[in-house]
Amino acid sequence: MTTRGTQDTAVELLLAEPERLEAGLVALDSRLKLDDQVEIDVLLRDSLGYPVIVLFCDGEVALELARMAGAAEALQRGRYLLTRLYQNKGLDPSLRPRFVLLGARFPDSAPRVLDMMSQVEVQAIEYRVVKSSVGRPVLDLTTF
Repeated sequence: MTTRGTQDTAVELLLAEPERLEAGLVALDSRLKLDDQVEIDVLLRDSLGYPVIVLFCDGEVALELARMAGAAEALQRGRYLLTRLYQNKGLDPSLRPRFVLLGARFPDSAPRVLDMMSQVEVQAIEYRVVKSSVGRPVLDLTTF
């Protein structure tokens, strides 16, 4: 399976079972284009209404900083439209977003880089799409 195919399958599985990442998460959208430069892979909201932005990455956390900043800025700029679209689903886009980076593998330096970004709540999770005992694809997640 190609990387894009694996990501597409992971997105579908995450939309079907967002609680695999965290209890109380609700899936709102995927491949959400916020402007001409920013696309969010998966938009979730937590039990308090905070946006949770899932970004698939190649594992290089430092390289994702600009992408996260762009997503946070685009979310802020589009907060009125996002409120209109998702308020009935409990999302408050004016709240500070949390980020989840999903990568097939993260380097050993990832925890140190994440620690340096203390003002941004970011969680790095390694993922694989595996087959269940009945042959159904399942998202296997490991917090890094």
